[in-house]
Amino acid sequence: MIKQTLFLFLPILFLLGGCAQKEVEVDYNPRVKITHYQTFRVAERLDAKLSELDLRRVRRAVTVVLKEKGYRPAPTADFTARIDGMIVRDVPSQISFGFGFGGYGPHGGGELGTALTPTEDKLSLRLDMVDTHNRVFWSASLFEKLPAFKTPQARARFFYQAVEKLLLRFPPRP
Repeated sequence: MIKQTLFLFLPILFLLGGCAQKEVEVDYNPRVKITHYQTFRVAERLDAKLSELDLRRVRRAVTVVLKEKGYRPAPTADFTARIDGMIVRDVPSQISFGFGFGGYGPHGGGELGTALTPTEDKLSLRLDMVDTHNRVFWSASLFEKLPAFKTPQARARFFYQAVEKLLLRFPPRP
């Protein structure tokens, strides 16, 4: 009985696991002494493809989170938090639906079938920490489903939470 129940629920567990959000990807140079850095500035890549409003939201969030971590904003800073991102439209969902019918008999028959793969918009956001020599020493990125926003405040909250996820492991723990 237990084996049969497990056999029935195993495909459901795999399906749910496939729908889970990906973690933030972090990479860094372990030779860089990040503890020496005290000041920062925020900039975006010239080719960032977020709207000006969303870039402003991300800039504000990066500033707030880095200040909470004890860093100070400064025009000539120890490092630059460089933003890169874009909204990727109509990414195929990992869930698809199928429908079909058909017949077979002595007088012939036919079939008709269709499949629907819903799409969703995703946020691709990357944050690179760059030293004064323009070398990246820490980087984080995420690719996350973009929900439907009812208000600009909800959109700002979403971007703030995305930045919090990106900076969760900054600076890296030795």
